[in-house]
Amino acid sequence: MTPEQIQEQIEGMLAVQRELQESQLRQQTQIEALLELSKTHEKRFAQFYGYHQAAAGDQSHLEEEVIDLKMRIKQLEDAQ
Repeated sequence: MTPEQIQEQIEGMLAVQRELQESQLRQQTQIEALLELSKTHEKRFAQFYGYHQAAAGDQSHLEEEVIDLKMRIKQLEDAQ
């Protein structure tokens, strides 16, 4: 092999290595973006879950009030 051929082979190997490294960097960037998106979704889920829990508590309270009102109406009707 001539020195020029060896140089060409080394340059080819270095080019392949450079492409692999660039590909790995792009993948790492995509992974980081997906992790950030996942964190955002996790925060939103936590917020919505909190809203759901609060709404469920409100609904339970309203149901109790409706039952109380029905009992009062029944008592008033019975008193008449």
